[in-house]
Amino acid sequence: MSAKKNKKDSNKNILGVLPETEENIRLLANELVEWAKKDEVLNFDDFALNKSFLPNELFQLTEKNDYFSKAYNMALRIVGSRLESLAFLGKLDKSLVLATMPLYSPEYRKWLLKLKLKDEKTSEGKTVFNILDCIYCKPDCINLSK
Repeated sequence: MSAKKNKKDSNKNILGVLPETEENIRLLANELVEWAKKDEVLNFDDFALNKSFLPNELFQLTEKNDYFSKAYNMALRIVGSRLESLAFLGKLDKSLVLATMPLYSPEYRKWLLKLKLKDEKTSEGKTVFNILDCIYCKPDCINLSK
């Protein structure tokens, strides 16, 4: 009997399935923002992982649904703001927060990239940068035509 049960359990789908209907996407979006407001939340990816989604799957949903995109960005900002506040209060390592802040603030990410690109101008007028340094940038942060 237990062998049959183990075989049945091993076939169980443990990966989350993203919602497809507008109503269910809105419910997930609202849940994400409410979750982000909890004081104990320090890692944005935990929401997706606790729901058995890959974090990039949630991001892909932002590209398909405006309401979810706004909620996603709001939740991201809430968590980022909390991390920054805790660092200012000395409750989190400031260097860790500084290193992860590009994940939570697109403006900060773009500002850092501009500084980096400005500093790495060569005497030939070409811009040189390591693409791995831009791993957290969205593709629209980098305009290679300039």
